[in-house]
Parts: sequence; structure tokens; C-alpha cells
Amino acid sequence: MSALLALSDHRIAQETRRAATMAAAEAEWLTVRRLGPLLTASILLMSCAGRQRPSALAPGNCAVVVYDLTPHALEIRLGVGAFASTPVGMLNPGEVLNYAVPCAHGGVWVTGIPIPSQVGARVSFRSVDAWAALVPGARADVALQWP
Repeated sequence: MSALLALSDHRIAQETRRAATMAAAEAEWLTVRRLGPLLTASILLMSCAGRQRPSALAPGNCAVVVYDLTPHALEIRLGVGAFASTPVGMLNPGEVLNYAVPCAHGGVWVTGIPIPSQVGARVSFRSVDAWAALVPGARADVALQWP
């Protein structure tokens, strides 16, 4: 009988230790769960802390805002002439790209080339073009769309 009591005392001690360990783990999990959003927000803030956005355009620059109203993602190119162009970014449908160019050009061609066509997929158009007149102090809005 005493062996049975010793075994049951040992079992009770094991269960008590297990319950204490589980309670500690649960308390730790709740702390992590409460701190999770705070940690996420602080990481996000720290990642943005080093970036500084200029509050205004540099003197002599004009803002060009490009809207992608086509059904495809576009590679956006800007150029002064019809043939010379420089890639400045990529846009998904419905997105907006902001870019600054020297106003001295007087105007700029904005070309959107469908990204699927660059990897061999068939699309309904080769490119979309638009001309934007550059006026100092004004923003040029360009909507690239396919009929």
C-alpha cells in the first residue's frame, strides 16, 4: 500500500510540474500575443525612419504623374524625343507613378510597354503613349489607357 501511495505522490508531483510548465508557457504566449502588434508597428516605423521624402520639387523640376488604366502591368518610360526613352518604373493596373523631370524640356513622352509582352505573352497592344506638356509649378497628369 505504501508503494501505491508513493507512486501516486510521484504522479501528483509530475502533474503539478507539468501544469506549472503549461501555465508558464501560456503566460509567455499571451505576452508575445499582446506584444506582437506593438513589435510589428515598431519594426515598420524603424524601416521607414531612414527614408526622407522631399517636401517639394527641386527648382526647375516638374512633376509627372502617370496612371495605369490598362488591363496589364506596364513598364513606364519617359523621353523627350519619340525614340529616346528612359525606364523610370513599373505600374500594375490602377496604380500611380510620380516622377520629376526638368521643366526645361517643355514636354515629355510617356510610354507604357506591357510587361507580359516582354516575356512572350500575347497582349492586345504593343504600347501606349501620351504626351505631357511641362509647365513650371504645375503637375502633368498622364493617364495611359487602351481603348
